[in-house]
Parts: sequence; structure tokens; C-alpha cells
Amino acid sequence: MTQRSGDGDAAAGGSGTSEPAGTSQAQSLLVRRGSTVLVTALVLVALTLASHQLPVPYLIASPGVSLNTLGEQDGDPIIEIEGRENFQHEDAGLSMVTVQYSGGPQHRVSLLAAIGAWVRPSLAVLPEEAVFPPGSTVEEVTETQSLQMDSSQRLAIAAALDQLEIPYDESPLVAEVFPDMPATDELEPGDVIRAVDGAEVDTQAEVVERVSAREPGDPVEITVVRADGDVDSVEDVDVGEGDRIDLTLDTVAADDTVEERPEGTRDEDEGEDTAPDARIGILVESKLEFPFEIDVSVDDIGGPSAGMMFALGIMNRLSDEDLTGGHHIAGTGTVQPQLPEDAEDPQDPEVREWRVGSVSGVAQKMISAEDQGADYFFVAEDSCPQTESSAATDIQVVSVTSLADAVAALETIRTEEDPDGLPSCSD
Repeated sequence: MTQRSGDGDAAAGGSGTSEPAGTSQAQSLLVRRGSTVLVTALVLVALTLASHQLPVPYLIASPGVSLNTLGEQDGDPIIEIEGRENFQHEDAGLSMVTVQYSGGPQHRVSLLAAIGAWVRPSLAVLPEEAVFPPGSTVEEVTETQSLQMDSSQRLAIAAALDQLEIPYDESPLVAEVFPDMPATDELEPGDVIRAVDGAEVDTQAEVVERVSAREPGDPVEITVVRADGDVDSVEDVDVGEGDRIDLTLDTVAADDTVEERPEGTRDEDEGEDTAPDARIGILVESKLEFPFEIDVSVDDIGGPSAGMMFALGIMNRLSDEDLTGGHHIAGTGTVQPQLPEDAEDPQDPEVREWRVGSVSGVAQKMISAEDQGADYFFVAEDSCPQTESSAATDIQVVSVTSLADAVAALETIRTEEDPDGLPSCSD
């Protein structure tokens, strides 16, 4: 009995503590499924984190530096004048501002960085092609921007002297000849353009106006003086008289290839294409010879957008009265010459107009200006839509279409006649 009872107790105890075979298999399956879910979740998290680090073809635009054109950079004056009386005005501020881009074909930003920038009001995210044309390298874009900066400085000097009615010499040159165009194998870089259709020309603007003033397909007569040897830059060209070469070239209709258009013929108003109807396939630049030495120099900054502020800075240095009235003005915009249709003498500084052109990155540049304590921000009228998205709210925006407009605005600010009546982007 006792033995049996013991066996019975053992049996009873076994039935209370051991699991049936089906239950054990179910728990094992649950464990395996739980492990699978955990591993899957970890993989998804890892993939998500990895995807955020994936490089994407976008750029991040952020506020750059602000430099007072009347001051110094790294101990050297930004504007230096020799051979003519010039002036240093205390408390004057005419600042150029920049935008800084992160990313590019060789250093792309991550998806996470792009998303983070997208939600920050001080930053902007834009396609890589906005700065880097397809197939271009960082080095090529940097070189182009450096050349644009050099050109903007020369044009700024010319614009300032025109505004002050100080004469100088200008000679329009062929800077580049594009392939498979009417000018290919006919014109050469360095050719000095002396006449168009038999009429003497003295400026880049006049060449562009005269060539484009015809229907595509109509011929144009070009008279040039050819430079001796290879020409690396406009400054290498000797514009002295030489043997004239008369050429008759066909014209073609302008297409959408911006890189092939003559300099100064593209309107950047919200990307609108206003290139001339007729062209011959050359890039026209000007060799400018000034009556005294003016040097404009900034390091590690490229592009043409400081043209207006350089011009105003030069004017301020050549004026015995401070044009700013002690106020700090910042701004951005190119300067390009325009020739009125009824102009009889394109060399007359009272006739030639200097248009302030649209540039990119205005919203971020406004932040840089505001951070540096600028009271006013001058911007091309064509750039006004960009000001609406800027996080800068404590700076007065002044809209201008020409350098003359900017000078008039400075006079209003200086005399404090009606600062609230200055032209704005909301007008």
C-alpha cells in the first residue's frame, strides 16, 4: 500500500508539474517568433538609421559671412585706391553678404541632414544642379565662380566711375567662341570687336544690342582686330590698333543652353528666359582701362553677387561725404550695363545704365546682414520673392532696379527725409 501509495503520489505529482508535449512546442514556436520579430525590428532600425546617412543630391544653403567693403579682410583693405584722392569715413558700413553651401557631387549631405535643414527656417535645401551643372566638378564650379568674382569687381569699378561721371576706356572683346556656331573658326578669343554692321562699337552692351537686333538667320558684319598669340584672360589683350578683319557671319536663334549665351544677356528674373533672339556663339567681355588704380580684393569668395555693394563702396571711397550717413547697409545683386534703345553715345556715363540683377541665396544673406547689425538690406527687385521666406525680420528691405536707385536710396537714408518711404519688396 505504501509503495503503491508512493507511486501514486509520484504520479499525481508528475501530472501537476510537467507540461504536455503540445504546450512545449507552442512555447518554443513563440520564442522563435519573438526572436524573429526582435531581429526584424533591429534590422529595420538599422536600415532606417543607415538610410538617414545615405548621401543625397541636394545642397544645404546657410547664412555665410558679411564683409564691410569699406573695411578690411585679414588685415588688408577690401577696396584700395591709388592715384586719386580718396576718403575713409568712420562708422560707414556697406557690406557684401554671402551664402554658404554644404554638399556637392564629391561631398554629398546625408538624408538626415537634408531633412533637418528642411525644417529649419534659417536654412534652405535645393537640388544639386542649382549650383553644380550635371557632369561638373567642384573644382570647375569653383573656377567659374572665381572668374565671376573677378568680372564683378571690374564691372563694379566701371559702374561706380560712370555714376560719378569719371571717364575711362572700354574695349569689347571676344572672350570665348562656342563650338558648332556661326563664329566657330571665324572669331578667336582675344579678338577686339571694333564694329558691328559697319558702325563703330565701344562697349560690351553695344555689341550685344547690335548683334541681337535682327531676326535669327539674318547675317551680321563683324569687324575685329586680332590679338597676337594665345590669350588667357581679357587683361592679356593689347587693344591697340592693328589690321582689321571684316567678317560676315550668319546668326541663329537663341536656345535654352544658358552656358552658351553671350555675357550679360540672360535675365535671372525667376529663371525667365529673355536671351536675345539672334546670336553668333561668342562670349563678349570688356577690357576696362581706368584712369587710376582701384583694387578690389576678397579671398575665398566667388560669384558675381557682390557687384552692387562693391560699386557703392568704391563710390563712398571716392566721395568726400559719407554716402551712408553713418548707417550700416548690406545688400546683394549683380551690376550689368544696359544701353537704352535711343542712346546715341554709349560711352556717355549719363546714357549708360547699370542694372542690378537677381542672385540666389537672398533669404540666407538677409540673416547674415541682420546678425551683423545692418539697418537696411538692398536687393534687386527681381530677387524680392526670395525675401518672403527669410527668417530675418528686423531689417528693412530696400528694392532697387539700378545702381542709380541704390544711390538715391542712400541719399534718402542719409538725409533721413522719409526712410519709411524707401521702395520695398511689398510695394
